[in-house]
Amino acid sequence: CTIFSLFLFLAFFSHPSVDDFCLAVSFRASGLENLFDVVSDYYRNWNSRYFSILLIGVFSNYLDLIEDYHFAPLLLFIGWVISSCVFLKSIFDESRLFVVATVALAFCTFYVLTMPNISTGFYWMTSAFMYQTGNIMAMGVLACMIRLGTTKYTYFYTLVAALLIFASIGSSELYVVFMVILLAAVTAYFIFTQKHRPGIWVFLLV
Repeated sequence: CTIFSLFLFLAFFSHPSVDDFCLAVSFRASGLENLFDVVSDYYRNWNSRYFSILLIGVFSNYLDLIEDYHFAPLLLFIGWVISSCVFLKSIFDESRLFVVATVALAFCTFYVLTMPNISTGFYWMTSAFMYQTGNIMAMGVLACMIRLGTTKYTYFYTLVAALLIFASIGSSELYVVFMVILLAAVTAYFIFTQKHRPGIWVFLLV
């Protein structure tokens, strides 16, 4: 908690730079009602990171880029801990929530301490939204995939997994590759073994 709180404290000293302003101008000039048009334009002309660009657009329109900039790393840190807690809880379902949350916090702290460049990883909004949101969504996907084998609410977790997959592959190209390989392998396994409704996994892969 002591180590992690120091990184949260540093969030209040982060400031927007370079691409933050370029993206903010694009979204603010078009207005909130044209948010998806700007995302679509970036998707067709710049890169395929539609979800992270959408988050940047929402942040730029609803919050002050200068005064509220510290909320970006704070939200990402909190989102990282929550998603890792959900992921670990799906594996160790019988464990107490306090224990799982403690391990999740330790996991996040270790991740932050071993990052090659934490400034672009969490404190620079444009880069952080493009890479850390993919991590957060991917852990949610893995949690849902595990739950699909242990719960009776199959269709609910399938829908949530599909939405998280859509978000994760729209955060970074790395997660397009990761999700395709992961889901292709899992789908092939269930088709070959004819276990656990292979149609669900085909749907998720598609």
